[in-house]
Amino acid sequence: MTRRGTKVETVLLQVVTLVLLACAPSARGALPSDNVSVQWNRLFQQLFCTGNGLRFEPSILLAHLNLAQWHALEALKQTGTCTTEEAVVAYASYTVMVNYFPFSSETDIDPLLASQIKGLSKTQKKLAKSLGEAVAKRLIETRQPIKEFLLEDIHDALAARGGDRPGLWGYIPNTPHNPTAPLVTHYYNLEQTFILPDPTEFVEDYLGNLKPPKVPSAEWDASYASLVDVGRIDWPGRTRAMNFTASLYACPKVNVTYNESGCTTDLFWIQAALNALPATTSLYDAVTLLAKMSVALHETQIIIMTMKDGFYFWRPALAFRTGDAHHAPIPNWTPYAYTFFDPEFPSGVVGVTSAGATVLQSFFGEDKMVAFTVGGNGVFGPTCPGSAGQVIPPRHYGSIPAAIDEAILGRIYSGAHYNSSTRDGEIVGKTVAKYVLQHWGKRTPSGVLPDTEYLDVFVKLPTKQQEFVPVHYEV
Repeated sequence: MTRRGTKVETVLLQVVTLVLLACAPSARGALPSDNVSVQWNRLFQQLFCTGNGLRFEPSILLAHLNLAQWHALEALKQTGTCTTEEAVVAYASYTVMVNYFPFSSETDIDPLLASQIKGLSKTQKKLAKSLGEAVAKRLIETRQPIKEFLLEDIHDALAARGGDRPGLWGYIPNTPHNPTAPLVTHYYNLEQTFILPDPTEFVEDYLGNLKPPKVPSAEWDASYASLVDVGRIDWPGRTRAMNFTASLYACPKVNVTYNESGCTTDLFWIQAALNALPATTSLYDAVTLLAKMSVALHETQIIIMTMKDGFYFWRPALAFRTGDAHHAPIPNWTPYAYTFFDPEFPSGVVGVTSAGATVLQSFFGEDKMVAFTVGGNGVFGPTCPGSAGQVIPPRHYGSIPAAIDEAILGRIYSGAHYNSSTRDGEIVGKTVAKYVLQHWGKRTPSGVLPDTEYLDVFVKLPTKQQEFVPVHYEV
């Protein structure tokens, strides 16, 4: 049966036909601590965290980087062992990195590529470049976030809804609560999934039982009680350990080199995977794990933000200061740490943590206890209450689930999330990650819609509690 493909694929097959008989076996990967995939992920971490590039959300770029690496290895398997695994991974990574970090090309990206392809023949380099560059460009060109259309429509929806409503997020422009508040929204609302079906349908079909509590209700009373004391900055019962855990997930850090630590939850799990992998892990297995993890993190972010902007549930600071039918206002209630200007439910940090943990655990087996360490780096910044200037040491975890528990406590202790929202965030991350793992490598429908720039973005904010009105495209 004749395979049909793009013009690039046809050219690649012709090249393979000419050099196939002269090919040598493909080399296996180096140790996980220093193989080409690890080197590119660490460079990504450094460039992203220092701001030297295009600042899309990290899950989008990580998925491009690690999925391009995996695509390159799969392309190599199907076209013969005419070059090395390291070379195709290097060129795929190079193409992604140059696209998103163009100002670091000469100083950081070009030298890394040169070191990784040193000693290869011209034939090996040319084929590796053809394969790696082709799969990476195709991935990038079909996935460009279109945020500007979303911003305009959300502004219109905010104006249409009007003032504050109990239970709904109110730190938005043109509301009596805060007329000058900044507008925060997410690229992920309009980002295309890799494996999941339509995000709204996924939420309804797989997570339909998850909703923020109704205000007022007994369930809301429990959520309220879980945070009103432990989350506030002036609670007398706060301990040094509580503050440190909160700071890990809420405070800015300074004097950080980012060689072996990341600046986001996504990068924490990439680093955890790199540190936990056995030294005997092949390049292919390492790349596959990082690709699965990056895609799971990407899909989880989309679902989390779909739910956040769909339910528009209020953050603790607004809830406690405003009060409701069951609770008097506490005008001076202040969270321990800075709270994002976006809706509360469910917890994004915990959702992403749960997704990363689920994928990493699957690599070792569900029943295996896996200890790992993530390097410490820098100190907490001057705006971090109670922890400013404190050195951030390496963090050791006796098991993968222990990191989820820490993230849950961190978001509660910082005053950012109710306990119920962290627990639901854990369910979201695990559900999405398991779906990704179960459907990995399967063909998924491409859909019939044109490019997103030709579609209308539908935005209508909820007008009552527990109503789910997600941002979505319409034709």
